[in-house]
Order: sequence, then C-alpha cells, then structure tokens
Amino acid sequence: MRKYCCVFSSLWWLAFSLHAAVNVNVTRVVFNHGEYQRTISLVNDGEYPVVVQSWVDDGAPDKGPSQAQAPFVVIPPVLKMLPGERRELRMLTSGRGLPTDRESLYWLNIYQIPPGVKNEQIGEKVRLALRNQLKVLWRPVNIGVLTEKSINLLSFSYRNGGIYASNQGSWSISLSEVHFGNYSITGIVIPPYSARQIFNTSPPSVGNNKINFVVINDEGNHWGFTTEVN
Repeated sequence: MRKYCCVFSSLWWLAFSLHAAVNVNVTRVVFNHGEYQRTISLVNDGEYPVVVQSWVDDGAPDKGPSQAQAPFVVIPPVLKMLPGERRELRMLTSGRGLPTDRESLYWLNIYQIPPGVKNEQIGEKVRLALRNQLKVLWRPVNIGVLTEKSINLLSFSYRNGGIYASNQGSWSISLSEVHFGNYSITGIVIPPYSARQIFNTSPPSVGNNKINFVVINDEGNHWGFTTEVN
C-alpha cells in the first residue's frame, strides 16, 4: 500500500503532527475468478471527522479522480466519517475490455482530508491530506489463484550488465523486497509475461549468484524465496 501526503499552507511542519484517521481492512483488493463486486471496510480511528474520496486509476500519483481511466466504480465516491464511525466501500466492475489470459493491475485511491487545524498565534489553518493507494487485481475466470508454486514462473537473469526479473506467469507478482549481495530494492511489481530490470549492476563473481526475494500474496502476507541468477 502506498501513502502520499499533501500539505496545504506554509505551516507544513505543523501538519505533520497530525496522523491519518481512516484505516482500511485490506492491503489489496483481488477480484478472483471473475468476481464483479468487492467490499472494503473503513474505520475512522481519529478524534475528528474526515471527508474521504475514493476512485480507481492506473496508479499515477499526480492524477486525480477526473483523470481516472479504469473499468471500476467505487460507491460511494465521497463520504464523511465521524470519529469512531465504520463505513463500507463497494467496488463494482464488469471486467469488460480487460485481458482474459492474465491479471490486470489497477489502484484504489482513498483520499482523506481532515478539518483545518488552526494556529492560535498566527491565525492560519493547516490541512494534511493523506492519499492511500491499494492494489486492485482483476483475475479472469480462467486464471487460478496465486500460489507459492506460481512463483516458479519468476526467474532472474543477467542482461545488458544488469539483473532482470522475468515473469512467465499470468499473475502480477509483487515483490516487497529483493536482496542480491550488497544490493537491495523494495516495492516493485513484475507484470504478467514481461521482464523488468531490478539491478543496474555488473554480474558478480562466479559462485555468488544467489538472490533472495519476498513475494506479497493475496492476503497481504509474505513468502520468502531463494533462487539463482542465470
């Protein structure tokens, strides 16, 4: 899950004394086997009311709901949550136009704005807007669930002076971390039937080609693996 902070007013240092109020009960939303509706629970654990706006897009952090292009609808798109209140979001999709031989990855945006905080001495208001992004995975009816065996279709190889991860499976594989010698990287996704450079470094000496990586599964838990770079 990604988090972005947007601070309004010149008193940015005061805004960071605030904390996000609204928490989500999942770290990702998976539409398995052609499901067309999912429900996400929100709870306001803060001491102040917040306005929450939600939409689905391709994950670009600089885009807002008016620029979103995704075959998903979030209901309600805007809501107000009082302290201690629990609400539900419904995500709807027909899956129309999406590939039928692989997963499709989108992002659910949950944008929460608390009330303004007033500085008594200066008389200005500060507002911290927090935007959470959760992965949304559409899995066609002919694609099975992600299992540890599915990760056998992920391989690592030397190419063009660097190291690439190649995914020959139908799933979008989320790597929370990858370690190779003194190199490491976090938070990357390898799309289905594609390759992505993960390290821009020369190959190590022979005999030191073990790579360790951690996959995030459908429940948000972690699977650890070790393999060789070929």
